[in-house]
Amino acid sequence: MLCRAANLRGQKLSEFMLDSARRLAEVIILDQRAFFLGADAHEKFIDLLDAPNTPSEELRARMASRPVWER
Repeated sequence: MLCRAANLRGQKLSEFMLDSARRLAEVIILDQRAFFLGADAHEKFIDLLDAPNTPSEELRARMASRPVWER
């Protein structure tokens, strides 16, 4: 299966494997998100996460209207 995929891309198997591993490594590294906050900023951040989001009037109107496919 790997040889077939490499052939479809016009690559040698070793090139295909390295390219695939490199792409997966980028995805894994970019998926790791870390940020550091001081005590006050952390508390403010937690408060924002815990605060309920109040829907706007526009959102309320859209949710109350019938979908286009039902009109």
